[in-house]
Amino acid sequence: MKKAKIVCTIGPASRDEKILAGLIEAGMDVARINFSHGTREEHGEVVRRIRSLSGTVAVMQDLQGPKIRVGESAGEGMNLAAGEEVTLVAGEKSTAPREIPVTYGALASDVAAGNSVFINDGIIHLEVIGVYGGRVGCRVVHGGIVTSRKGINLPGARISSPAMTGKDRADLRFGLGIGVDYVALSFVRSPEEVRELKGMIRDSGSEAGVVAKIEKREALDNFPAIL
Repeated sequence: MKKAKIVCTIGPASRDEKILAGLIEAGMDVARINFSHGTREEHGEVVRRIRSLSGTVAVMQDLQGPKIRVGESAGEGMNLAAGEEVTLVAGEKSTAPREIPVTYGALASDVAAGNSVFINDGIIHLEVIGVYGGRVGCRVVHGGIVTSRKGINLPGARISSPAMTGKDRADLRFGLGIGVDYVALSFVRSPEEVRELKGMIRDSGSEAGVVAKIEKREALDNFPAIL
């Protein structure tokens, strides 16, 4: 019995049947289907191909969770230099200079002065210096170019959005319907969120397991209870 498993994320570059067969032959144990991207029809076809090629490779559905992203930026994006100040505003677009739109309506309610804001996998680091109504003032710690739809992480903030969104619930029903073996829950913060997901899986008649993704400070603080 292997002490570690190989989990492969299956996307546009790897979902061809010949490539999937090569991954299985090379030792893939789990095929991860990322529901942050693609369509349900595409994911369903990938699962069908995997099942036709192997009876032992597990399929893991990775739910998107409350993903926070940059909205639509004008032109080639906004170049941020260390030390300058910018403003984060809730919404899909912003035409004002030095404003970055954020696709999360509760942003100003969930952050406070001193919190860090990371953009594009942490390449860009902002520090919150104040919240003014629905606007969040920030100072650039590490700069770079902010472009549309890049992911945003708020590691020190308590996000008020639930771990499972309406999209996640619909995706879960679809995933359980096509027989996924595991469901990965993104941005877990509490054991209650895991229990809720396990209850939904049980109520559907599925025996899929749950993978709790430990990505937040709150998850580390609550890790024994989550485990």
